[in-house]
Parts: sequence; structure tokens; C-alpha cells
Amino acid sequence: MKNASEVTSHAVLSRYEGVNKDKNNMVMSTIVANFQVKFGLKTKGIDIINNIIKNISEDTLCNVERNILLWNICILIDEYTELREYEYVKELIDKAKRNYSRDVILGDTLESFHISWLDQILLKEAKLYILKGDKVKGEDICREVIENRKGIMESALAIGESINLDRCNSLSYRYLSKIYKEDDYKCAREYMKKALYYKTYNKDIYNLYNSKSEEILDLKGIKSSYSFLVKCYFEEKNPSYDNIEYSYCISCIYNNSKICSKRNIKITDKKSCSLYEAFKYIL
Repeated sequence: MKNASEVTSHAVLSRYEGVNKDKNNMVMSTIVANFQVKFGLKTKGIDIINNIIKNISEDTLCNVERNILLWNICILIDEYTELREYEYVKELIDKAKRNYSRDVILGDTLESFHISWLDQILLKEAKLYILKGDKVKGEDICREVIENRKGIMESALAIGESINLDRCNSLSYRYLSKIYKEDDYKCAREYMKKALYYKTYNKDIYNLYNSKSEEILDLKGIKSSYSFLVKCYFEEKNPSYDNIEYSYCISCIYNNSKICSKRNIKITDKKSCSLYEAFKYIL
């Protein structure tokens, strides 16, 4: 006999099974399917996601559809990575890279910012290679992402912004730490410190973490210090979106009181697109 939660789940799912071209329906279907993948009927949720993907053409010019497509592909990447179906994961990653553009943020009707950067997709690829044991490729991708982020940070300085909280940098250094842990704890510890730095919102708290890790290093050795940093890293809350102004509408010259003068559409500070041009702060 099914319990009440299972009956409710089936009722909700049945409402959204018939995915069609209605974008609101696809958004709601994705929310329900993602919930089921994580907390309930995994197979049913994956079936709904695959149905959504089939109903969206890869050459769609609709940013809302492209956002939904990319969002669902990335859900599948995470799920099939967990299932260790690595060949299929690589196919999904390639599809995600083909379908990414900065314009997908314009199509984010929920403003939940699932995928804001191509670097987020690249890091899924880095994780795949690390899990497969190809640490060289995994490291190469992480360093590519770090270089990409360096370029963004340098460009941000031109508008007077100093970026010190960044999801992509944090995860890149976390993966590098994981790669180096087996052979070089010293390097692994330094990478872990950087991963924690870019994840910790309150830098005073980060300084306390760092100070404590140095104490542990002196008293108990490098492995204990490293383990402490890892513990702190996972205790820090994952940011739901970037606390960055550069490359978003808030710092774009076309943002005219929340109207994009280039596209003639309503925007918010956290939207972005491929036509972005930064204004200059008067320092």
C-alpha cells in the first residue's frame, strides 16, 4: 500500500507528465521532476526530464526554452555521474556546452541561476575525468577555469569591483586539492585554503579558519590541518548565485532603470546576456 506522500507525488507528477511546448508547464515540470530525482521517484523524475529535453530543439531561438533545456541536461549530468554512467555523462556534457550561451540567463524566469557560466559545465567535465581516474585532464580543465575566472576578475577591476566570492574558483581549487591529496599534502592544503577562501562569504570567518588551520598544522601535522580545512569547506553554505556585478545587468551600460535599451526588455540586476558592456566607475 502506498503512503500519503507517494500518492501525493504521483498526483503531482501526473499533472506535469504531458510536457508540451508551454514554457510555464516545462518550468513546473522541471521543478517537480528535480524534486523527485532528489527525494522520491528517481526513475519517474528522470523520465520527465528526458521528455522535456525531447520537446526542446537544440536550435531554439527562445532563451526561456534554452534555459530550461540546459537546466534539465545539467540535472541529468549530476544524476548519471552518480550512477557512474560516464560515457553518457560525457555526451550530456558535450550537449550542454553546445547549448550554452550567456543569453540563457535572460531566459531564467525563476531567477534561480542554475547555470550562469560555461565554467560550471566545464567543472562537471573536470569531475567526470577525476572520477574516471584521468587526473591530468581533470587538472587541465580546472586550471582552464581558474584562468577564465582570472580574466573576469581583472575585467571587474575596471568597474571598481574586487571579486572574492566565486563558485567556480572555489570548486576548481577543491578539485585540485582532491587531485593532489594522494601525492602532495602541502599543495593539497594550499588549494583547499583557496577553495575555502572563494566559498566563505565572511572573510573574517575565513581568517579564523586559516588561523586555526595553522595552529593544527603546528600541533598535529599537515594531514590534520588539511582535514580541518575540508571540514570547514563543507560546513560553509553553497551560494545559490554569484555575488558578482561584472558581466551582469547591474553594471551594464544598456541598463536604463531596469529596461535594457539594447533589447528593449525589462531586466533585473542579476540578469545578463551576450550583449553586455560594462560601464566605468568614476573612481
